[in-house]
Amino acid sequence: MREVLPLDDFLDTLLADEPNLGHLGRVPAHSAVELVEELDSSPLETLFLNALHRYPELAEPVLPEFDAPASADITALAVPQVVAPVVPEMQEQNSSVNTSQSTISDTDYTPTVTEYGYLHERVARSFQSIVCVINGTQIALPLAELGGIHQISKIERIAGKAQWCLGVMDIKGTNYNVVDGSRWLIDPNGRVADEVESPYQYVILLNDSNWGIACHDLVDTVLCEKENIKWRDPSRSKPWLAGIIKEQMCILLDTFAVVDMVQQGLVSNQQ
Repeated sequence: MREVLPLDDFLDTLLADEPNLGHLGRVPAHSAVELVEELDSSPLETLFLNALHRYPELAEPVLPEFDAPASADITALAVPQVVAPVVPEMQEQNSSVNTSQSTISDTDYTPTVTEYGYLHERVARSFQSIVCVINGTQIALPLAELGGIHQISKIERIAGKAQWCLGVMDIKGTNYNVVDGSRWLIDPNGRVADEVESPYQYVILLNDSNWGIACHDLVDTVLCEKENIKWRDPSRSKPWLAGIIKEQMCILLDTFAVVDMVQQGLVSNQQ
């Protein structure tokens, strides 16, 4: 069975700079009870608030609010098209892809955070995101920074690739490296079982790169308000973690930072 990490433990791990949080003190049990009784919250929100209450230093704002011009037009955001399932004829064509030509050079795309800035600087006051599910965890990605969303078809596995790289997938004549969302993002330490036990359904292409991340399901598109996001200082560890969307209680990814890291062969818990 696939291991699903508890939401509060996972968020604790993400928001902390050090992977081992065992040395941090916990608040008395009666304090946690008072917090839950004081706030009429949903179960997920309660878990998240308790996690922040458990480590008070994480409850402080990590970044000031950034105001975009009031005239920012969110209608101009490009909404990627979800492509219909590949027909059998196309699958046969995909199966003939030459493995020796499927490897994508890392020099094809070299984004840097200094070139593109950080997500909290790039987005407008309001922006749309798509929420997907990876190993039971909800992840949000800004729609304007996606290259497309496609149903998983044939993936060619390439010898010598990292374990978190599923291989390459042919999409309209172009080969894309497909990142195993569970192994790269949720549990890079290797406790997650093979994705074959719970097959991925979609690959989300990241900006205009040759990289995509595999997910198990698509939830919805949401309108995110900048002021309702707990932004994380990207100069610290985990530059891919832009912040936490409070209302949906899900992680917000910086797609450029993700591509920058996979290009270097780094997983989510590495610098």
